[in-house]
Amino acid sequence: MRKAFKESPLAGIAELKTIGESFTRLQSERIKADYMPPVLNIITTSTAGELLAEARKTLDRLDALTDANRQMLVVYLLIKDPKR
Repeated sequence: MRKAFKESPLAGIAELKTIGESFTRLQSERIKADYMPPVLNIITTSTAGELLAEARKTLDRLDALTDANRQMLVVYLLIKDPKR
């Protein structure tokens, strides 16, 4: 997923790059929360609130994409490039 946002035409479009950066950060935090050994306060309440706000903002950015950028995003995320 990270490669799709860093090594494809998606990286050259500011809106898609911002979405990609947010998505990869949110995905990393989700993996940490789901798979790390249980640790008290690994994610604080304030951090959780910040992540939720970022997720909402990212959804708003996705909603605001032009049709062309939305199609490009779908193509690069769903169709695996044989080079990747």
